[in-house]
Amino acid sequence: MLAGLILVSGRVVAGNALSGSSERNNAPSLSMESTDQKPASDSRMLNTGTTSVTTPFPDSEPVGESSTESLVEHSRVDSPENETDSIAISESEPLRLANANPVDRMPPGLNTRHSAIDPSSDPIDYAKAALAESKERFASVRDYTCTFIKRERIQGRLSGYEVMSMKARTSPKSVYFKFKQPKAGREAIYVDGRNRGKAIVHDVGFNKFLAGTLHLDPLSRRAMDGNRHPITEAGLGFMIDTLTEGWNREMNPRDSEVTIRETVLVNKRPSMMIICKHRNRQPHFVFHEVRLYIDHELGLPTRFEAYDWPAGEDQPAPLLEEYIYSDLKINVGLSDADFDPSNKAYSFGRF
Repeated sequence: MLAGLILVSGRVVAGNALSGSSERNNAPSLSMESTDQKPASDSRMLNTGTTSVTTPFPDSEPVGESSTESLVEHSRVDSPENETDSIAISESEPLRLANANPVDRMPPGLNTRHSAIDPSSDPIDYAKAALAESKERFASVRDYTCTFIKRERIQGRLSGYEVMSMKARTSPKSVYFKFKQPKAGREAIYVDGRNRGKAIVHDVGFNKFLAGTLHLDPLSRRAMDGNRHPITEAGLGFMIDTLTEGWNREMNPRDSEVTIRETVLVNKRPSMMIICKHRNRQPHFVFHEVRLYIDHELGLPTRFEAYDWPAGEDQPAPLLEEYIYSDLKINVGLSDADFDPSNKAYSFGRF
């Protein structure tokens, strides 16, 4: 019923990958290619000491100038799992952006990231420091807007992409969602400490006519239907905090293979990619692999992917959840009216 919301477990360990001469890896060998794909004949191999990293994109691709459609052509190469029920190539622009996997290299001059992190740091230390910089950056964020794109595996089935406009405020914690697809027009609001702790939601079409606006416990079965996480855990702040806690507690050379790639494009924006795989399955590890993407200019995460453990040897790692913050704008000046169901720009009410 509610917009699907982003949570990154506090027990997740993540890692990171760099392209070209800046690439580092603390693992004996970690391939960046898809777990269910063999290196393409036109792939480029980057030899980085003890690690070979496959870049499965042809050298002739005009990266940075390429259309979204050309990025989509590679979307099934970079993902650890081929999902036949999650392809939306012919959908609207937000979906095509979501389905376009990050490009592995960028033209000179686009790398705008400024960081105080020692580039010679161990990959695990580097990953933790990069996340700490994001946490420090987010401390100055009062509010933000974006197109939020998500898909999650519910009861063993990976959903298609859900696309919605998102508004968020850090104090009091407030979120507003309006679906673009599916169920265009569906809305949800949650404000910490208000509305008796309820999420205020409405459906569209005949369901809205029957039910009108609902006040739901965020953890109720109806509110959680089709979602892995409640609306109370939505947003960048929660993601950064839980990742920070998990990485500090569990990321270590014994359990984690961490790679850092500083030169990738996410939706044509220069970004850093952090990847971590757990070597061996443990009861307290939530995910097998985590990928985090941090925007160079904003210094904030804009994409997160988490993968479950493979069913067997040589099997792909199933995608569990993916969240994208596209067209992220910070400190835009949101007010109480942006999180008020009576806002005339919204459609809460029976009709």
